Amino acid sequence: MTQFAYEFDKAQIGQIADSSNRTVDSYLAEEEIPFGVAVMAGTDFEKQVKKLTSLTFYLGFSVYSHVNVSKRELWGVTGVTQTIETNKYAINSSVSVLKRGRIFVATAENVTPGQYAYLHADGTLHNDPEAGVEKLRVGRYLTNGQALVVLDLYEPIIESNAGIIL
Repeated sequence: MTQFAYEFDKAQIGQIADSSNRTVDSYLAEEEIPFGVAVMAGTDFEKQVKKLTSLTFYLGFSVYSHVNVSKRELWGVTGVTQTIETNKYAINSSVSVLKRGRIFVATAENVTPGQYAYLHADGTLHNDPEAGVEKLRVGRYLTNGQALVVLDLYEPIIESNAGIIL
């Protein structure tokens, strides 16, 4: 008897973590957007998004899409498969953006549950309110680790050296 051992990852970056209350809006991708990254308003503020480069126009995080699954196998006419990396939204495709809720993300440092999540203008998430760096407090971490953690995303709070700016 043949036995197969295959184990799936517990989640994908950008995957919604649970069925708790959340807000997800759809936009058009102005550029290729990987799953699970911070996004901002695009050239058309009401309709487009692109990868975060400025905290001023932050909208949320791109949600993992099962339509664009990782390493889909496409069958050719001869029956030979080819693997295509599709861990991102293509230009002009519909992007789901999580504005509030729980999502799997990658962080720059090791985090523990309850720590605040700080988003920097380069799109990286940190757990330390580094002095002198513009940042948004976007939520709290619910799990520990670094490579794949759950972020409880909420309405962002701007912070500066002088404290919280409302």
